[in-house]
Amino acid sequence: MSVSWWSWLLLAVSSACAGNRAPTESPMAIETSATAAEPGLPEVVATIGGKPVTRDELYEESAAALVEAEVALYQARREAIDGLVLRKVVEAEAAKRGMTVDQLVEAEVSSKVTPVTDAEVEAFYAQNKGRIQGSLDEVRPQVTTYLEQERHTEAAHAYFDKLRHEAKVEILLPPHRVDVQAGDSPRWGKPDAPVQIIEFSDFQCPYCSRAANTIEEVKHKYGDKVSIVYRHFPLPMHKQAHRAAEAAACADEQDGFWKFHDALFADQKAWTDADFASYAKSTGLDADKLTECVESGRQVASVDVDVADGKKAGMGGTPGFYINGVVLTGAQPLAAFTDVIDAELAAR
Repeated sequence: MSVSWWSWLLLAVSSACAGNRAPTESPMAIETSATAAEPGLPEVVATIGGKPVTRDELYEESAAALVEAEVALYQARREAIDGLVLRKVVEAEAAKRGMTVDQLVEAEVSSKVTPVTDAEVEAFYAQNKGRIQGSLDEVRPQVTTYLEQERHTEAAHAYFDKLRHEAKVEILLPPHRVDVQAGDSPRWGKPDAPVQIIEFSDFQCPYCSRAANTIEEVKHKYGDKVSIVYRHFPLPMHKQAHRAAEAAACADEQDGFWKFHDALFADQKAWTDADFASYAKSTGLDADKLTECVESGRQVASVDVDVADGKKAGMGGTPGFYINGVVLTGAQPLAAFTDVIDAELAAR
């Protein structure tokens, strides 16, 4: 097997496993995930004149950097395992069929990928024109290559997943987990549902809006098997995000959080208090009570508690999700949630 083919195969697998790399918004331009303290770290990490410096103090001081390193270590281990498993599974299948790996991949992946048509290139260009520099004729070769690579990668994923399933592959590396408490934050679903999802989000973050739509798909797919808890993590770069979080907390006082949440994500902009009152009215809440609550500032502290808890856990960007403690960051597709949720349900 050539090096180029093997590198391409590993790239296909690593891209499928890179669940923590979907887009996030971060004031520090990094992507981090929440986690419990590294299990191998001692309770006391240093002493000063005989007085202890604790693990908890260390995480309060430098959670984001430590968490990022721990997540990177987990991902490196997982991708190394996936790569080794893939090599063994593919080589075994090729040997069973009396083929080289090149021949196997050509027969089962490349030969089954349909060519990209001019119509598909034109449709992609039309959908993404605002983000593409150049005319259709100028970028046609690059768009065609991109769509071809995407199609090959999808075909490779499907075939490799089939081989892994047939080989009864079981990955024994424990998932990376975090202990984040729900507290009395707004909840959709039952507190005793087998899958608990805690979300940290920002109402002005466009990736959070995309993620909110995906969460609706999760609710529809899994029903009472999942429970969703929303915690606030307004980023400093979004000037109205904290005020919007306060307004949503005020809506929660009237048991109207989720409808208000939907209204905010459906109309992301530079809000005023009058906008919040309008959303309250349109969602069946008492607008005067919500305005009084927002103007009083009584929900400022509750939002700040969420932010502080997120920072202690290592949150650096939004959105962030914890599925029974398993970390997903960014605007993940439904498939990323499904992979984790199905594994959690199967484990129970």
